[in-house]
Amino acid sequence: LVLAEEPNVKAYYRRAAGKQQRGDLDGAYEDLKLAAQMSEDASVRQQLAKVQVLRQKQKEQERQAYGGVFEKMRQQDEEREKKEKESEERRAKEAQKEAEERAKEAREVEERMAAEEAAKDKAE
Repeated sequence: LVLAEEPNVKAYYRRAAGKQQRGDLDGAYEDLKLAAQMSEDASVRQQLAKVQVLRQKQKEQERQAYGGVFEKMRQQDEEREKKEKESEERRAKEAQKEAEERAKEAREVEERMAAEEAAKDKAE
């Protein structure tokens, strides 16, 4: 209620302390940042620095805990993409080969037809 009426350094500081105890370090950091903007009090800035260090430690722990999972997912994605690319390249080569065979057959048919027509012309 105090914060709704008028910004209060002490209220932000206390709310940040509560958030910090609950483990909401991001929320505590935001409240302390607001309090530090309104006040030159050294204790606010010290607490802000402390929470910032705790946030960094928490993020590092999360990276260590979940990093392996994401790394494995990334590797699986890379393998899947590699297989898809190889499959696309194989299909493209097959399509190219098929097109070349059709072109060759068409030339052979044209040559045969031309030869037959030439033979017909000679006979006449």
